[in-house]
Amino acid sequence: MKLAHGILAMLVTPFHDDYRLNEDALRREVQWAIAAGAHGVVAAPSIGEFLHMDEAERTRVFEIVIEETRKRPNLSAVAMTSGATTL
Repeated sequence: MKLAHGILAMLVTPFHDDYRLNEDALRREVQWAIAAGAHGVVAAPSIGEFLHMDEAERTRVFEIVIEETRKRPNLSAVAMTSGATTL
């Protein structure tokens, strides 16, 4: 397992006006972060949207980010997890 290193961009998960995941915009965001010099990306970070997505949406976000980062060698993809309580 490779450890994440360098600059990791924390992505903001994009949605359509009807609250569906905007997969194309997410792919473009990953590509933009990498083109801007990020060594990896953090999918669904705890910026706020993670807690409001269901499991299927989170899984799809992780899949898309992994698909995009695997297109280029030596990039890290981190799947953020979070909880709404301190327990």
